[in-house]
Amino acid sequence: PIGINKIFKTLLEIKIKNHENEDLEFYMNVHTSKVNDLIDDNYSDYATIFEEACKSKNYDCIPILVKNGMCHDSLLESYEEDWESWFSSPLRMAFEYPDVKMIEVLMKEGFQTGRGSTCPDCSECGWPETCLFESLFRNNIDILSEEDMLRIIRVSNWNHVICTYERFVNDWMGKKMLDTSKANKILNIICKTIPVPK
Repeated sequence: PIGINKIFKTLLEIKIKNHENEDLEFYMNVHTSKVNDLIDDNYSDYATIFEEACKSKNYDCIPILVKNGMCHDSLLESYEEDWESWFSSPLRMAFEYPDVKMIEVLMKEGFQTGRGSTCPDCSECGWPETCLFESLFRNNIDILSEEDMLRIIRVSNWNHVICTYERFVNDWMGKKMLDTSKANKILNIICKTIPVPK
């Protein structure tokens, strides 16, 4: 069965890569027990399936995966270890690229910043809600357009965005002097998106 499960996972990845979403849905519907094995037994299988979706920019496959049990809640239930949950997080992958459309699709399908999309280091430091946005603000604010940033913040948890900005301004993520031009750019985008930020 291990060999069969690997073949099945590879088949799903090929369907995702080639955007053969009707076939993907058919195979997942017919082989629900194998899908459950992927979710329950090996976090790397779950992660590589979503990684293929992110790499191939197959946005339409995400609702199919979620409908067949590969959702945010199943990720949290399946992996007790925080690092497994973190590395398997589809939202982490989408933020890492960063792929604005994939972030929008995943958020619409129930994936969230915070628990399950937070590395254990951020959980321990007391700022788990800022993990993905901290990386976005620090590394990608200059490469993403203002419209892309607006789209990401629009679908995100606004409290997490505000907490990240607050941390950003207070200690510049513990790194160095605050880059005021970057901080002003982030604040401008927040003010255009979130009603009456305090």
